Amino acid sequence: MKQLRLTAALLLAGCAFGATSCLTHCDEEPEPAAEIVEVSYAQTYCADRWGEARGTQQLETVAKAYLLQQGITPQQLQAAAVNAPSVCNACSCTTGVVLKVSVLPADLQTMLNLGFKQ
Repeated sequence: MKQLRLTAALLLAGCAFGATSCLTHCDEEPEPAAEIVEVSYAQTYCADRWGEARGTQQLETVAKAYLLQQGITPQQLQAAAVNAPSVCNACSCTTGVVLKVSVLPADLQTMLNLGFKQ
């Protein structure tokens, strides 16, 4: 009997807390989180749309400027040497640096058209 009373009291307290919580916060709707899509691009020796860049910082700067010119606002942009450079010197050979960019889903198709991979 005591256990039944304790259970009932706990349930009643939980309902009262829930009702109070709802009264103070129910009118507030959480903001929907903006979805972000990450794409990547393997830097080439001299075939990148934004021109040549020496080093990861310069790549980030010129790539961001290019994307802004294309009407894309990167949510996040980072370049890092993640692979060994290709053993060829053709313009299309990769340097080993990969540019990772986070964009809104509305910009995904444009990024893919620019040569980025999802």
